[in-house]
Amino acid sequence: MTLKTIEKHAHIIEYKEYGKNAERVRNIGDGIIDNVSYLALELALNKTILDYLLSKQGYIGEKWTRYWFRQILTGLIHMKNKGFSHLDIKCENILLNHNLTAKLGDFGFAQPNSDGINMVTGSEFHKGPEICYKRFPYDGEKADVFSLAVVLFAMQMKAFPFERVQDVIYSRKYKLYIDGDYDAFWPSNPPVSAEFKDLFMRMIIKDPSQRLSLTEVFNHPWTQIKELPTDQEILDEATRVSTIR
Repeated sequence: MTLKTIEKHAHIIEYKEYGKNAERVRNIGDGIIDNVSYLALELALNKTILDYLLSKQGYIGEKWTRYWFRQILTGLIHMKNKGFSHLDIKCENILLNHNLTAKLGDFGFAQPNSDGINMVTGSEFHKGPEICYKRFPYDGEKADVFSLAVVLFAMQMKAFPFERVQDVIYSRKYKLYIDGDYDAFWPSNPPVSAEFKDLFMRMIIKDPSQRLSLTEVFNHPWTQIKELPTDQEILDEATRVSTIR
């Protein structure tokens, strides 16, 4: 079981228990009992990053984006150090606990990253070109970096950078990036910093060998900017979210 193998980390949803032959009532009142297997995980009281973005009026800004981005990134680096790639990074798979700490979840696609990946993984909108083209084996870490870039863009812009998975290969928008027409690539609203744009562009490079590694993403100037939500801002936002759950 991948999650149990990875070991405990502050930004990975905690494994609690796995069991077989548990009893579950199929429908209340009918008395039919099924034997099922179960997996118990840490409670993510505030659902997912996607739920948060959909419920939030306006944009969250770069300091909140950076706050969660760094947490997700440290979880992925921990996975890498334990020999695994996640391979399904998306806002729906990043959970938020009671104090809005981000936790990686859903390890159904996770694979050992030692010998390359020889299967299609990931979700619509988030797959890198190497997965779309089925260029096996591919580097799991670099695939995670591409998907993480999509999450970075989505948190900041409240939109996907590409309209569908095929757009990574064929879209006019991705061609703007390939052709270096960066001004046309970026929406005018919300405005983003030059450092943010530089990081994103380096994470979605078409050739995985030229794409940033997870460590390089962590060391990028934008990631290292110290502007983050204060403890009081985090507490206030967690309190606000708790009133609308």
